Parts: sequence; C-alpha cells; structure tokens
Amino acid sequence: MISLLKKTCFLFLFLASVSSFAQKDTIFTQKDSISILKDAIFIQNDSVYYNHGKLLGEGKIENEQKQGGWILYHQTGEIFGKGNYINNKENGYWELYFQSGEIIQKGAFKLGEKIGIWLEADNLNRDFLVEKNYVDGIVINQTEYKAYYQTGELHAITTLLEGKKNGVYQSYFKDGKLQREANYVKGELNGNFTKYHKDGTLEYSENHKNGNLNGIQTYYFENGTTRLIETYSNGDLYGETIEFFEDGSLKSKINYKNHEKNGYVLQYFAKNKILTDGTFKDNKIVTGIINEYYSNGIIKSKIEYLDGYYHGEVLKYHKNGEISTSQNYKFNDKKGKYEAYFNNGTLAETGQYSNDDKEGEWIEYYSNKSIKSIQNYMDGKKDSVAKYYYNDENKTVKTAGSFKKGEQHGSWIDYEENGEFKSEITYDNGSVAMRKYPCEINFINKTSSLVELVLRYKNLKDEWENKGYYVIEPNENIYIQRTMNAVFYYHAQNGKTFWKGEELTTFKKNPYGLKKAEISAVDMQSTDCSYQITLGN
Repeated sequence: MISLLKKTCFLFLFLASVSSFAQKDTIFTQKDSISILKDAIFIQNDSVYYNHGKLLGEGKIENEQKQGGWILYHQTGEIFGKGNYINNKENGYWELYFQSGEIIQKGAFKLGEKIGIWLEADNLNRDFLVEKNYVDGIVINQTEYKAYYQTGELHAITTLLEGKKNGVYQSYFKDGKLQREANYVKGELNGNFTKYHKDGTLEYSENHKNGNLNGIQTYYFENGTTRLIETYSNGDLYGETIEFFEDGSLKSKINYKNHEKNGYVLQYFAKNKILTDGTFKDNKIVTGIINEYYSNGIIKSKIEYLDGYYHGEVLKYHKNGEISTSQNYKFNDKKGKYEAYFNNGTLAETGQYSNDDKEGEWIEYYSNKSIKSIQNYMDGKKDSVAKYYYNDENKTVKTAGSFKKGEQHGSWIDYEENGEFKSEITYDNGSVAMRKYPCEINFINKTSSLVELVLRYKNLKDEWENKGYYVIEPNENIYIQRTMNAVFYYHAQNGKTFWKGEELTTFKKNPYGLKKAEISAVDMQSTDCSYQITLGN
C-alpha cells in the first residue's frame, strides 16, 4: 500500500508530467490540462481518479513511476490521450484527442521529448493537422508546410521561409482535386489566387499585391456563370462592380471609390425587382429611389430621394402587399396628405401635414370603416374639439373634449355606449381641475299620506326632461333618477301640503311651480354620489 505522503508526491509528479506534455501542444494549453487534471486526488491500484470518482488515467505503476501503456480521460469520460511511459517519461508513440474525438496532436517521444514528425491540430481549424519536425523537443526550422485532414488525406502544401508561407501554395479536396492555388511572399499573398468548386469549375480568381486585393477579381457560380466582377486598388474597392443572379440576369451595378459607393448604383432584390436606383456620394444616396422587400419578395417600402433628402412619395407596405402608409415629403419634411391603411386595404387614418407638422382635421377609423376619432391639429399639436367613438354604426361618442396647444383643456365627458354620461373631467392646460360623476336623486316621504311628485332634471344625455307622476308611500324612500347636472326642480303634494317654487313648467297639460334643488360640487365629485330630499318632518 502506498502511504498518504507517497501518494501526494506521486500525484504531483503525475500531474507535472502530463502538464509538461500538454505545454508542448499548441492547442491544449497548460491551463486546459490543469482544468482536466486538478481534481485528481486519489490513486487506487494502477489508476488515478478525479475527486468525483471519474477515471482520470489508468496504466501500470511500478516503484511509484508510470510504466508501459497509459490511457488518460477527459472529466466527461472521453479519451484524452494514449501512449507509453518509461520511468514516468513519455516514450514512443502518443496521441491526444479533443472531447469530440478529433486528434489534437500525434507523434513520438523519446524519454519525455518530442522527436521526428508530429501532426498537430491547426490553431484556427481543428479539421486540419499541420506537420512539424522536432529534435529533442524543439521544432526545427522547416522549409516545407504540409497539412492533412483528420482522416489522413493531404490538405495543403507550400514552402516556408522563416516560418512564413513563401512560394506556391496549393490546397486540395479530400478526393485529391485542387481546391486553391496561390502565391505567397514572406506570408503575404502576391499575384493570382484561384479557388475551385468541388466539381473542378472555377469559383473565383483574385489578384493580390503585398497581401491586398488589387486589380480585377472575378467570382463564378458552380454552373460556370459569372457571379461577381469587382476591381480593387490596394485593398479598396474602386471602380465599377457588377454582380449577377445565377441565371445570368443583373443583380447589381455599383461604382466605388475608396471602398464607398460613389456614382451610379443599380441593385435588384430579385429579378425585375429594383432595390436601389440612384446616385451615391460617400456611401449615401443623393438622388433616386430605394426599395425594401420582405423575405418572401413582397415589397416593404419605397422611398424617393432628392439631394440626399426624402423627397416625393414614400410608401410602406404590409406583408401581404397592401399599402400600409402613404406620405409625401419635400426635402425631408412631411407635406400634404397622409394616409394609413389596415392590411385588408381599408383606411385606418388620414390627415394633412404642413412643414413636417400635423395640421387641421385628422380622422382615425376602425377596420370595419367606422370612425374611431376626430382630432384637430395646429402647428403639430392637438387643438380645438376632439371626439372619440365606440365601434358601432351609430357613431356613438365615447369621449369628447377640447385641446389647447396639445393639452387637454376645459370639459371632457366620457359616455356609456347607450349615450348616457359616464363622467366629466375639467382640465386646465393638461391638469385635472375637477371631476364630476352622475348623482342619484332620492326622495323620502315623512308624511302620513301618499305624495305625488313631478321632477324636472337634466338626464344623462344632457337633455332637460320632465318626469312624473311618482307616488311615494308614507315613510317610503325611493330612487328617482340620475343626473350630471347639479341643479334640478321638483313639485310634490299630498292634498294638504305642497312643495313648490317659482320655476314654471307644464306636465301632462297641467302647470306646475317647481322648487329648485342643488347638489353640492363636493358631492358631484364622488363616484357614488347620492342626493336625498325629505318631504315632511
């Protein structure tokens, strides 16, 4: 049995050995190796385990040193490495793996030092393994670059100068057909660079100078037709660029200067569907039109420009192709008629603009063509009378009031759908000055005989109305009506006593003198306002 002290010392040597191995690997860093190995805290028989019980490595341990074949594991259980040890030093052929199973690197050790040819995963793409030559653990100055697919086929070859690509570079598809051919000078592309489709047809032909695109560049579809022709000057787009759809029809024709659009630009979203048609300066449109499309090819918007400004008609569309909004502009200012539509084609809103401000009457509609609101504007702000309607055929008012320079002002009344008052709020330049709600009118008969009652009041439609005869039993308390008006009048009698005043009215061809009653302003501001008149003691 190995003592706890000896276990600890051995564990340190074990981790140091594998970490040293990993440090030589250009992909798998010391930090990564520590993240895999740091939780190994116990050894049992000839195996090392993570503290959560997962196997870290297994092999032969003799005299507290690793000997013979060993297998190392990621914490998630996949194989991390396979190879041999002599007296705790890697010796012979080794392989390291990503968790997904691809090779990180593979080659031979001699007593802990890399020797000979190794294949190591490319730092940028794990699909390829780069050939490196080692002497006593150090990469010697190579004059040849070779890269292989993980499956073993040759991927790319070129010569090296001071560690940089220099000379003809060629890469291949797995079947051995040429994929790319280029020329490098001390790591920079110079001259022609060609790339091919898998069927051997040319994909593009580029020209480089000192690492920058320079001259005419041509790109092709797999069917052999030209996809794109563009010109560069020291890495910057310069001159006319022409692009085509796969059927050979024109996709775009753009003039560039210093990588920015300058001059005439013609672009199509799809065949016969213009995207841009106009002149540009420093990547911004000066004069012409720009259209935008939904992914299904339906037009989304159409904008006209003049001297860099919105000018003329601007149209926006719903996804079904129906017009969403129509607006005219004059040098970026909205001017003239504005219309908005629902996606069923019916009018949603209409009004006028003057110098970018809403002006005059604006009307909103429900999708069934019923009027939703009528508002008035002056200098872009709501002004004068405004009305909002329920969605019905009778144009029933929902809310009515007035604006003053954009603020609610004066009396605003909310109505029920049957046309009756719901509430009245008085505003003073946007601030609530007073609220008023319908109040119940109640009478109680405190006499010993029947009382007949006639009432004159303003109903909830704001109309004066005479109602009666109400017959009230002795000691009976009855609800009569609701009103939004603080003042109402009544005439009552029981044969002996009369409750009357000087306000004259006629009810059922009979004249009556009415007594005035008034509900206090405080009571009218309560949502449960109730006013009671007692007849008799």
